[in-house]
Amino acid sequence: MGLSLVFSNDTVARVASRDNAGYDWQTTFYLVAQLIGGRYFETRFGKRGDTAWLLDSFGLTGSLPQLIRLAGMKYFFMQKLSWNNLESSDTALLVFGNGDGGGGPLNKMLENLRRIRAIGNNNREIEKDCEDALEKAFEALFPKSSPLTSAANTRTPGTIMAYNTTFFPRRDVIQVPLEGYASSLKSQVVQASEDGSIGYALLDCIEGSHVARASGLFADCMPASAFTNGADHFVLRNSSVQITLLGGRITSILDVQLGRELLETGKTGGLVIFEDRPNYWDAWDVEVHHLEKMTPLEFSNISVIAGGPLRALLRAVVKYGKSTITTTISLDAIPGEH
Repeated sequence: MGLSLVFSNDTVARVASRDNAGYDWQTTFYLVAQLIGGRYFETRFGKRGDTAWLLDSFGLTGSLPQLIRLAGMKYFFMQKLSWNNLESSDTALLVFGNGDGGGGPLNKMLENLRRIRAIGNNNREIEKDCEDALEKAFEALFPKSSPLTSAANTRTPGTIMAYNTTFFPRRDVIQVPLEGYASSLKSQVVQASEDGSIGYALLDCIEGSHVARASGLFADCMPASAFTNGADHFVLRNSSVQITLLGGRITSILDVQLGRELLETGKTGGLVIFEDRPNYWDAWDVEVHHLEKMTPLEFSNISVIAGGPLRALLRAVVKYGKSTITTTISLDAIPGEH
């Protein structure tokens, strides 16, 4: 179900929405666009919502509470928070509406709500307009573009560049295709695959800039490496960590700088599967006792597909029942500090 705005005069209005919307994958722009819908309701009802109500949604994005607060709202209610076997609060918001938590309220439901609100004497008034807050949010999310200059139009064709969407300096490894017209980029990558079809470039974006450019391997970047000491013994290593796979499991994660083992004694790392047999609603519920029934899965057919120096890669196969999973374990030569 969609996102609704709840008004202090007990009116509920549905903002542009879609059934069973997955708010864990919606873009930030889509969410902000829904919150802007409050302007329309203000012209029709004379008020804006102070509560964002996420109805029968299967998850939500982590940016949603922040966007709601920036939109000038004070409260956020999500029905799914009550879907658990543990009582975490003795305070509840009355969910009303005809249907599965998402239908519009009937007249008798609104009347019941008015009576409950009157008894509790808990009416709230909207305190401020959210327009200024939304404009600030847009400025933070979408910085003003820099004007095009003659220098920007004369950059060398075939240059590897990327746009840094964050507000802090970054240094990242990216995978670059090297076939066809992209073959001219081979001179800009630090590492290439054995067949020459793909390469790996190190892009660096300095503080105060949003443009990341390809660079060579920095002096503070200890090359990443992958090697094997036998059919079931593999090691990945960079300047920060060394990972050892032995007998189909990750048996060691060593902090190289501190010389400290990060895995608990007797424990291993890797994929695990839990037995999921809920008491009710097997399509939704995950019971607490499922954590007691864990089965570690083993890596098999492990091979080194990239040995560094920029990215080290291991490919492995995991089988469970009739399912086969092909997974890649990677480690990059990125220093701990920029």
